[in-house]
Amino acid sequence: MNGGYSKFLTIFLIIIVVGILSVGGYLGYNYYKEWKIENGASKIVDEFKQVTHVKNKNEVIIVDVTSDNNTTEPETSDEVYQYTPITYENEDVIGLIEIPAIGIEYPVLATATARALNISVAYLYGPGLNKVGNTVIAGHNYRNGTLFSKNKRLEIGDVIFITDTAGAVVRYVIYDKYITNTRDSAYLTRDTGGTREISLKTCTDDAIDNLIICAREE
Repeated sequence: MNGGYSKFLTIFLIIIVVGILSVGGYLGYNYYKEWKIENGASKIVDEFKQVTHVKNKNEVIIVDVTSDNNTTEPETSDEVYQYTPITYENEDVIGLIEIPAIGIEYPVLATATARALNISVAYLYGPGLNKVGNTVIAGHNYRNGTLFSKNKRLEIGDVIFITDTAGAVVRYVIYDKYITNTRDSAYLTRDTGGTREISLKTCTDDAIDNLIICAREE
């Protein structure tokens, strides 16, 4: 009887130890993944700002969207650095996205490949960053809180800043937020009426549907 009890206790303890190691490994992996994304993205953000800021001025240029001129070229008499293309783990960087309400700032990668979306957010569809029309940026909803996982907290009226390779910054204000099925692509091709808009796409927490955030230039 004692032998059977000891054997049961040993098996039970082994199961507990394996469970603890599994949970610890899972949490450790998630922590490492979060650290890698945030640390890597922060370095690229800083590098991008260095190659796009106005020479001798550590500042960016806010585009005057009330002007009839819809280009994003900075209008200034100061000499401007010529943009030198940079990459993030061999993925081309085409801009930055900053959302103060949820405290994120990431490089926007040129193509929404599976590899690119593992490390940052990426361009998915449209005319391009800060161009007239609707530009779609995709990002994962990770459980570790990185990338677009906090988009569900965004509200109508929150602000999104997009910086392009010309060093120009456009301020967008969220006007719509909704969940739709993965077959719905209407948000990709909507008519913006000649204004600049962006759409942020990520999955819902259960990974069944898509969460779409729509914003237009202010």
